[in-house]
Amino acid sequence: MSHFCSNCGTKLEDNQSFCHICGKATPARPIAPAQPVQPVVPAQPVQPIAPAQPAQPIAPAPPVQPVAPAEPVQPVVPAEPVQPVAPAPPVQPVVPTPPAQPIAPAQPVQPVAPAQPAQPIAPAQPVQPVVPTPPAQPIAPAQPAAYQSYAYQPAGQTMPPAEKKKKTGLIIGISAGAVVIVILIIIAISALLKDPDNKPSDTSRSGETTQETASPVTDVKLIPFPSALIANTDVNISCNYKAPDVIIPANYRSMDYIVYLQCWADQGSTEALVSVEIPGFTQKYEQKITVTRSETEISIHPPMLTDAAQSLNSSKDAQINVTVTDLNKNKIIVQDARPVKLYSRYDMQWQDAEGTPYYENILAWVTPEAEEIRQLLRLSADSCNELTSGQLDAIVGYQQVSDWSQEQITYTQVVSMMHALASKMGVKYIMSPFSATSTELQRIATPAEVINSAGGLCAETAVTMASAIQATNMHAVLILLPGHMQVAVETWQDSGQYFLIETTALDAAANQEFDTVVNYNMTQDDWSAYLEQDGVVAIDCNLASQLHIQAID
Repeated sequence: MSHFCSNCGTKLEDNQSFCHICGKATPARPIAPAQPVQPVVPAQPVQPIAPAQPAQPIAPAPPVQPVAPAEPVQPVVPAEPVQPVAPAPPVQPVVPTPPAQPIAPAQPVQPVAPAQPAQPIAPAQPVQPVVPTPPAQPIAPAQPAAYQSYAYQPAGQTMPPAEKKKKTGLIIGISAGAVVIVILIIIAISALLKDPDNKPSDTSRSGETTQETASPVTDVKLIPFPSALIANTDVNISCNYKAPDVIIPANYRSMDYIVYLQCWADQGSTEALVSVEIPGFTQKYEQKITVTRSETEISIHPPMLTDAAQSLNSSKDAQINVTVTDLNKNKIIVQDARPVKLYSRYDMQWQDAEGTPYYENILAWVTPEAEEIRQLLRLSADSCNELTSGQLDAIVGYQQVSDWSQEQITYTQVVSMMHALASKMGVKYIMSPFSATSTELQRIATPAEVINSAGGLCAETAVTMASAIQATNMHAVLILLPGHMQVAVETWQDSGQYFLIETTALDAAANQEFDTVVNYNMTQDDWSAYLEQDGVVAIDCNLASQLHIQAID
């Protein structure tokens, strides 16, 4: 009776005590009657198995770069050794197993950011080599080490336990490697998220800082900043100025400036002292100013000395002294002596080159304080006594006289002045071209010169009569016409009515033809029409003090 090997299940002959496959001693045992065998379908011819390609050697892994210290990593538990695979029972016939897919090369590991140093991983235990099965008759060609061929299993037979253990070990190894990689990535990310200076963060909302560790306080020595790189704090002043080349004494009051100064600083601010003077002609001007980066502009016009014009009988050269001193540095910034020409006190400019009129400057020739004017008034009183037959023997101005009207008093006084000037002082009118629209300088004699020289132009005789009227505290007005000049006198104080005096009618005054000398019939409408003519300008002599015009004599 046939029996089978208890180890590998190989069918043994009745007289066999050892299995010719596995060598196991097997006592003989009775075999149950076998079930009728179904006819076996002829198997397909086995295709010869192509020899497996030799496994490519695995390139050595690149050296691990040292990483920053990290949290200690628990050593990986070494994988259990793989149990040797039991020899598969012979199969009749062997079904070819498809060749195993080559394992894809692992992706290169990205460099990990500095982290905490990791504990070295214990090397895995080497895998025990598979115990080779004893040769069998027949035996299939050995499979490459890269894979294990599986024997054909009859229907209803499960996979051997060794194969399950092999897969389980592979899964455990892959899982362990993945866990290690995840841990390293977490450590690296946590290291990057930490403060690079390892400083505790401020967790206080009230402005206080909570520190996890106390650091010793050390003295910090400050290094001086290079002086070459420090911005220059030195303030420098720059100046520019302009001044006239000529000065007309009569027009000095109308000048906007004799020095126009511009100052500025390159940075910050500083104090400066400005000094301007025309020696012998003006007072000394001094002013302290603050100079900044914004431009500071000053129009300087020092007052003229009281008797300065009286000595200017002819033009002369002078100089304008300009000095600017930086008070913070006590340093002189500007010190110039600018040449200037001073014209004679007799020179009058009615208009400048730009057409600006200086008509009011003729008031400088109205000199009620001159000695010659006082002499004229004394002689005028004599003429008044003669002309009135002793009824009015004095020049009284706007003082009331009994039995005399205000107009009669004023009229009598002005005709007496003209009579004295013509008959007693012998002054004659000198006919000469006159223009108040010319830009050229025009020499005008003072009342003293008119009386002393016994003659004068229309403008000169007009200012002489105006000086005499103002000397009596009556109100005179110079009437400037194109090419001519006259004088008007107010009939009484604040009356608003005027007599018009023709000062060139000296011969008529000497002959007592006073209707030609004084026009006393002009009404208010007549005066308005007269003054509205083109080129007619009325210059009030009472404005001299308000305009700060000084008499040149």
